[in-house]
Amino acid sequence: MEFFKYNKRNILILFTVVILVVVFIFANYRYGSLWNADDDGGEIPYRAVRNSQSIFKPAARKATQSIVDKTLDNTGYLRWKRCREELDILIEEADILSGRESEVLVALSLPPQEGMVALYKREGRGLKYFGRIPNLLPVIGISTLNNACLDSQLIIAEQRHDEMLGSFFNAGYRDIFLWRDGHFDRVLGLLTDYNAYWNQAWDGVKEDAHWLWLNQTSEVEYADKGETVRIKYIQSLLQSIVTDSDSIPDQKDFSVRYYRMVKEDYKWNSDWGLYILGEYTDGLTGKRVALLEDYRTNVSSFIRGTGFEMVKVIEEDGEIQIIPAGRLE
Repeated sequence: MEFFKYNKRNILILFTVVILVVVFIFANYRYGSLWNADDDGGEIPYRAVRNSQSIFKPAARKATQSIVDKTLDNTGYLRWKRCREELDILIEEADILSGRESEVLVALSLPPQEGMVALYKREGRGLKYFGRIPNLLPVIGISTLNNACLDSQLIIAEQRHDEMLGSFFNAGYRDIFLWRDGHFDRVLGLLTDYNAYWNQAWDGVKEDAHWLWLNQTSEVEYADKGETVRIKYIQSLLQSIVTDSDSIPDQKDFSVRYYRMVKEDYKWNSDWGLYILGEYTDGLTGKRVALLEDYRTNVSSFIRGTGFEMVKVIEEDGEIQIIPAGRLE
């Protein structure tokens, strides 16, 4: 009986090993070669995107790295190749352009200050490079937004700028892009979250120097079938309870000095092709303008001695200006 048990155990072990070998051979066959070395034209096999999500980690890493290399070539970000191990990568499928097949977005980021998104259009078994969104901050999320006024989906790129190690600052951004006339246009840019710290000692305070913390959080809602972007900001200026500290105190050691809530609605305007806060006339020039940003509600307006009675507007010829808010009629 003991001999029988021993053999049975060995048979189970052998069977398991055989299964693993078969799985390994299958994985190597299926995922080992993503495209031929002589392939050109910037295309990526659609299978590579699927492989990047494989449960077989070596295969997933190989597929992902191949997508990264091809994307760096397609977008011209060749200088990133020497630090490709440091890149953050996001790969998302989405229905963006009007057509029968979906598109693929590849976001590459080099923290703490650079990011970009590449768009690939699926054509049969391949992905054809279509365009890019350059000059972004590190991308931490990609999603799409349907707007009832548009035929194609909008792309939402969430970004994070983190300079806490050197500048005691970090911020979150949400930019919305539209593929139009062969390139991406930014149709809305939002500063969503914000944290900045500074020490009064840096301003010459000799004793009882406090840390100050400028903070903003936000909630973003998409309404009216995508035609409205509604945002609520919670803004505060806090001061540390402890003084004469060389390092930033814990959050519990801050008390609120100023606080407010700001709500803004950005409406899609087909004439301008943008999300805007409203249409006005510039009282100085008599020109029609669209309001893009109201600096009077910016979190930085909490800083004493700094004037923020300014707004950002765009004219009908596309020129963007920052003007006094009092000129809007």
